[in-house]
Amino acid sequence: MSIIRKNNWRDVTGNRGDLIWYGLAITDEELELSAKKIVNRIPGMDYISRKRPLGEILKMIYRYYPEHFSIFPRTFLLPDDKEELENAMQVKKKYFIVKPTCGSQGDGIYIINNPKELENTRMHNWCDVVIQEYLHPPMLLMQKKFDLRLYVLVTSVNPLCAYLNTEGLARFCTENYEAPTNQNINNHFMHLTNYSLNKLSSKFVHTDELIESNDGSKQTLTSLYSQLSSSGYPVDQIQSNIKELIAKTLIAVQAGLSHQFDSRLKAAKLNKVRCFHILGIDVLLTEDCRAWLLEINANPSLRVDFETEISPGVMQSIPSALDLHVKTQVVEDAVLISQMKKKQQIALDRFNSYERVLPNDYGFNECAVTMMDLQKVFSMFTDIKNPFAIPSGKFRRVCMKIKGVLMREMISADYDIIYLRAVKKFEIPQMDFFAFISAIEEIARRYLDGNLIENVLRLINTLKSN
Repeated sequence: MSIIRKNNWRDVTGNRGDLIWYGLAITDEELELSAKKIVNRIPGMDYISRKRPLGEILKMIYRYYPEHFSIFPRTFLLPDDKEELENAMQVKKKYFIVKPTCGSQGDGIYIINNPKELENTRMHNWCDVVIQEYLHPPMLLMQKKFDLRLYVLVTSVNPLCAYLNTEGLARFCTENYEAPTNQNINNHFMHLTNYSLNKLSSKFVHTDELIESNDGSKQTLTSLYSQLSSSGYPVDQIQSNIKELIAKTLIAVQAGLSHQFDSRLKAAKLNKVRCFHILGIDVLLTEDCRAWLLEINANPSLRVDFETEISPGVMQSIPSALDLHVKTQVVEDAVLISQMKKKQQIALDRFNSYERVLPNDYGFNECAVTMMDLQKVFSMFTDIKNPFAIPSGKFRRVCMKIKGVLMREMISADYDIIYLRAVKKFEIPQMDFFAFISAIEEIARRYLDGNLIENVLRLINTLKSN
């Protein structure tokens, strides 16, 4: 409420406001009702933030541009990557983190290093977990592992317009770090940085210090950078690496997000909508000062309190000066930027606590163009009634259009086999964007010789020109 009073805004209920704040992903009905408002949700953002689709996106762009997009831990999506994972596990002292795709706040995460332990994942459907290589050695402070919760504001999908908040949170483990071993991998207070886990530790330290060095288990970025500088780390380089990581992440997800966004507008029969989105992006720093993407959270917590047990079983909510300081400027400045016209937003280099992230500054324009081309070709064949997917009949048209450039014969039965294999891989009834790319890659592998990526792009260009 302090933000509202400070800016002379009014808090109203229903659909009467100029800006509507939704707590969860926006539905099609809500989107239609909000057509002439500003809304705090970008349609489709929840999809690209899910662990498995995000894993597919990052692995795909890495296949095409490995020199630029080594930005995330090596990721395995079962069952397709089972053999690759088993081979990776043959390397001694390699550990892997198993994350449930539907989990949040650290629920259900565990660490493995033996192929036999893979069978434990069968308690889930394999498509319900994402497995990532454990990053070692992490950067340490106070002898503890930590990660960063960064806040990114997206105000436009195409053209892409985004800003990184200069403040954020550092979240620490509550046990001193040791390299993972079979004896300590179940000590989550040592290896997992999730706040929701570590706040349960008796060693968790709350702090209200916003600027100076302190021993808090959750700190501001400002405080963290101060301590890293005092410890001899090149903070300017770390900040530059983080900003580059954010730029690459946005390039990686733009095509998938653009398709989701456009499809949602078509489904709602809208030409445009004024919207913005605050993302929580989780980043891990390793000892060599590299920044690694862990997760994208489309609904980051904006709570400014914490709970403490004042007597057995009785919890009390305590205001957090630290969370209030960080999240107030994250929200307030996001709303102020969202009220500007798009031209003004795009022209901004900085506004209060936000700095503009310009992906083109990092020389990745070719990557962005390629990904958007893939999305545009996919959209050419989607169904009017379902702009999110390509039905089997239209996929046959895709195959017929590229038959002329193939080196080996592809018969009509092959069309259906490739289609069914792609949708089965992603456990979906019809072919979505990622299943489409998977199918095109299979055609390139089976019916063309030479470099896979060059052949995929050749097929895409053929589809564009027909």
